[in-house]
Amino acid sequence: MKKTTISNFAKGAILSVILIMGNSCKLEDDLVNPSSLTTDQAGNEFIFNGLQLNMAGFFITATQFGMDNTRMLAMFGATYENAYTANSFNALWFSAYSDIMVNANLLLEKTAEDPATPELEYNAFYQGTSKVMKAYVLMTMVDYFGDIPYSQAFNTLDFNAPVDSGEDVYQDALALLDDAIADFDLVDATTVKPTKDQFYNADEALWRKLAKTLKFKFYLQTRLVTDVASEAAMDALLLEGDMISDRSEDFVFRSFGNSQSNPNTYHPWFYGNYLTSANQYMSNSYMKELFDAKSYVDDGTPVTIRDPRVRFYFYRQTTSPTTDVNELTCSSATSPPPHYPAGTAYCQLPNGYWGRDHLNFEGTPPDGLRRTIYGLYPAGGAFDASQGVGVDELEPAHLGAGAKGKGIVPIMLYSYVLFMQAEYELVMKSDPVAANATMMAAIDESIGKVIAFDPSVLPTSGAVLNTFNPTAISNYKAAVQLRYDAGYETDYFPGGTPVAANATADEKLDVLIHEYWVALWGNGVEAYNTVRRTGKPGNLQPALALNPGQFYRSFTYPAVFVIRNSSATQKPDNTVKVFWDTNPAGFVK
Repeated sequence: MKKTTISNFAKGAILSVILIMGNSCKLEDDLVNPSSLTTDQAGNEFIFNGLQLNMAGFFITATQFGMDNTRMLAMFGATYENAYTANSFNALWFSAYSDIMVNANLLLEKTAEDPATPELEYNAFYQGTSKVMKAYVLMTMVDYFGDIPYSQAFNTLDFNAPVDSGEDVYQDALALLDDAIADFDLVDATTVKPTKDQFYNADEALWRKLAKTLKFKFYLQTRLVTDVASEAAMDALLLEGDMISDRSEDFVFRSFGNSQSNPNTYHPWFYGNYLTSANQYMSNSYMKELFDAKSYVDDGTPVTIRDPRVRFYFYRQTTSPTTDVNELTCSSATSPPPHYPAGTAYCQLPNGYWGRDHLNFEGTPPDGLRRTIYGLYPAGGAFDASQGVGVDELEPAHLGAGAKGKGIVPIMLYSYVLFMQAEYELVMKSDPVAANATMMAAIDESIGKVIAFDPSVLPTSGAVLNTFNPTAISNYKAAVQLRYDAGYETDYFPGGTPVAANATADEKLDVLIHEYWVALWGNGVEAYNTVRRTGKPGNLQPALALNPGQFYRSFTYPAVFVIRNSSATQKPDNTVKVFWDTNPAGFVK
């Protein structure tokens, strides 16, 4: 039988079933059941296409949890313990095991060397790409849950696989990355490649760079437990110079479109907030960081500046705060809770930046066409030119707004690589000068990517252009430089006044991670890891409740794991740390 893609095969088989059932209730013995296709009937490219979609879906699910905990999005719940249940993590677990790793294993099996079977001849491209995606998922699952099943997880004779240590799984992921690099080195002109690679257009050189970049991330993430080995390995990777080193090499899923038909191709963050009205609350403290958290000194006078990215990250459906308690209960409050440090974002911000505070458990008022939502970057929404209208009044409105949902999933960007390198230079090499230069390059790269995201939807004239022009960017960087050099007063909170130029290494790290945190908009995975690794950014907005319980040092095991697996034991609480987190209890709140 001629080898074909599974989609074409299924269509043909279904049609055959319909025709035969029209004449008989009995199927011929040799008719293939389209619901039970064998591995040799699934084309390599079909599996690869599914794997790419699975990868994007896994990240979108994972990033939400990280953004919640690091105050990039508003976390819903009175305490950490009731913000999530074990069921909250089921979809992520399914995505990792039932989608990505099953499909990756299938593609690895099908493209392994088997000279006796032409369909199973070794394919270096599929081998390498599958290993890279599988390694990323394994690392992220350890980052989120700690010890997880792996070595026996795919044994079809035993569905009660025990967990392996997170450290062992991490090492397995590293081995996959090394194997992938070796695979990419074997790709040549005879290697069959997919026609649709939604990440790197079937360029093995870029996949190789990603693999080495993920190795760099691996060693940075484990620096607290293997500092000497991590430093040596990172030295070697930087010396090779074969990591992501340009915006064109960013690892992003960008194949979103403008269709509601099955499949829905809109970016999910766009679709969820522009179809009718908002369904997600932005974080007040994160918006404040971009809106008014920095200042620079002009002839002795502090001047507050805006982050050039703020109008790209967020779209305001109103430009005015509310005093209507039916829209925003706390709008009648005269002061924040007593345990909030001075200068902390609370309730609502000026100019209509309408979000929620950390661990706000109130019900949802009728503010769907008032609260701030995702903007142009990375969700493909509307650019904020101070329109101040709900998505129903935009021109075009709803799903026609902005970039019409053609967003991206920012998994690993060049700016992230630069920030990781800056942390390595500051903390591991004790070189604040080099770290400063790299941090500034990272800021340039982040701002540059954001403001160049989709120029076609930007205004061509008006004062709003001054908010992200070269002068605005220069002023922003000057404010960051002042913070990096000067440090802060003991009780510094974003918006505070810089003091003399005597910043400690810890204060410099706080500035560096603040900037990384801002650049990570859309990527809660790296934000969550960075907060636990460094304890920065400092002075994150407290929970509304004085005693909100324990920050998630790792997440609760999913219900599907602890209920269906007899070898599984649920964690006692949120304080269980992953293997690379050697920081003390209470390190993050």
